Amino acid sequence: MNDSGVFNDNRYFDIDVIYAKSNPETILCRICVTNRGPQTANLHLLPTLWFRNNWSWGYGIQRPQLIVGDPIEDVAWSIEGYYSGLGTYRLMGRKPAQLLFTENDSNAEKLWGQPNKLPYVKDAFHRIVY
Repeated sequence: MNDSGVFNDNRYFDIDVIYAKSNPETILCRICVTNRGPQTANLHLLPTLWFRNNWSWGYGIQRPQLIVGDPIEDVAWSIEGYYSGLGTYRLMGRKPAQLLFTENDSNAEKLWGQPNKLPYVKDAFHRIVY
């Protein structure tokens, strides 16, 4: 196997994701990033709250709702997701962030040359993060 050189000069990031579960409905996640390179560099992290797309299968399941959450002490931002039968879930962060929302639908135009039902497809984040 050939060495790709990806670790040459320590120009990479270590990303540690630690999960803790306090009960069946609460999962805490800590993301720690360390730049191993000799220079400062930008890195975009995209913590994600998503629901499996089974509402488009024709079984009468409602599309979930994601909204910007209400302010909470010691939290810079939050997203609330509601899905019928599952209740409300929250994704929260302590550092300020730009919140991005899109649908969980495949880009039919790009994949199959068919028109998209909605303009917000699941590969839309490249328009903002580059």
